[in-house]
Amino acid sequence: MSEEIYKDIVWYEWRYQVSNLWNVKSFINNRWWPCKTWRVLRLKNHSMGYKIVSLWRWNEILVHRLVAQAFLWLDISNTKLEVLHQNDIKTDNRLSNLCLWSHKENMREARERWRMQKWELRWNAKLKDKDIPLIRNLYINWTSLRKIALEFWVAYSTIQLITSWKKWQHIT
Repeated sequence: MSEEIYKDIVWYEWRYQVSNLWNVKSFINNRWWPCKTWRVLRLKNHSMGYKIVSLWRWNEILVHRLVAQAFLWLDISNTKLEVLHQNDIKTDNRLSNLCLWSHKENMREARERWRMQKWELRWNAKLKDKDIPLIRNLYINWTSLRKIALEFWVAYSTIQLITSWKKWQHIT
């Protein structure tokens, strides 16, 4: 196991530090707390599955961005780079698991690793790939869009987008 190394968080030197094992600690020095010491902060879960921490005067900051800022010299205020989790586990913020990529590279990698699922594999998908040719055939054979929508339990606008080839273009 690697040794834990702490570095100062930019804009908060000597007040907050982040480690390569994604712990965030705060320096306690106020009139209510008599001793000067470091305290490890509690991390919360973000709605997208990432770990976040609350710092003074900032609402919530993603922990993996703080680790990248401290150890990979990422400027989080003005950057076009994204922090990628190499093992696809959003809560694994160890420095050895993080790398910097552009948005284009990140999206390409996501498609290759199936982080971006095909539409039919999503949990809320109502239509499958095999339904699309049926919908288009029904439309060609003069079935009304409203009847097709009722049959497949989807919105009228969804059928419109499928029959006009604006959605599900990859299926012929």
